[in-house]
Amino acid sequence: MKQKHTWLAAILTLGIVSAADAAITSGLVAYYDFEESGTAGLANKAPSASSYNGTWVSGSFDSGSGPGFTGDSSFDPGDGVSDRSTLLAGNALNIVDATNDFMSVSLGTAQLGKTMTISMWTYLAPGASNGSARFHAFETGDSGVYDLSIGTAGNYSTTGRDDYSVYIGDNNFVGSYTGFAEGEWDHHVLVITESGDDIFGEYYLNGSSQGVTLDTGAAASFDFSTLHFGDSRSGSGERDWDGMIDEVAIYDRAITSDEVNELYNLGLTGQAIPEPSAMALLCLAGLGVMCQRRR
Repeated sequence: MKQKHTWLAAILTLGIVSAADAAITSGLVAYYDFEESGTAGLANKAPSASSYNGTWVSGSFDSGSGPGFTGDSSFDPGDGVSDRSTLLAGNALNIVDATNDFMSVSLGTAQLGKTMTISMWTYLAPGASNGSARFHAFETGDSGVYDLSIGTAGNYSTTGRDDYSVYIGDNNFVGSYTGFAEGEWDHHVLVITESGDDIFGEYYLNGSSQGVTLDTGAAASFDFSTLHFGDSRSGSGERDWDGMIDEVAIYDRAITSDEVNELYNLGLTGQAIPEPSAMALLCLAGLGVMCQRRR
């Protein structure tokens, strides 16, 4: 009887672990880990994904400035040396301000609806002589449509680029959040929820909510067709990111604050978003071992 109880407990434990890992991938439409080089580095790694691969736009597409960048303590993007040797979870998308590089993803409200989540890690590392005032980590790619964006807000000469600005529509959502440093990884999550005629948005920085905003009556105008990572919308000029971006996850649902913290803690420990297939293999392996022992 004791053996039977041990067997049942082990199965339940594996089931609980599998269910927990599956939850963070629920509603995950697109996931980019940038592990491979070349175009393979922009492949959508969401479970069962067959579309929505990223497209590399502008600049050269190689190991120095493209996906699959493996770290360099003396990286020179053309405006002085910056240290990009600290990686998060494997390789990262490397963005160079001087060459107008960015990744475009053909995902918008048609695919995601008007309740969604965008999560990503960023590492700002401008060259030593880069005097740009602003850098955009991501923004909706269409000109003249509803604006979702995260980028630095300050003027380089007065703030040292140490604040973020998050936009939802025409609202300066958070204002400015100061205190982050260049040369460090930051985790951003933007949760958008449609409620009747309104759009609610909540922004999390490094696991902590920075507040909720309400865009009254905006649901009808909430519309976009592409997302840019490492650049602002087309034609807006000098706002390209200069540094690295990693673990981009796009959901067609509003994730919870607990899930935000799960994503944040995964990144802190250098882990990628778990894939159900990998967990299933782990469970099968565990069950196989227990079957052998039971015999």
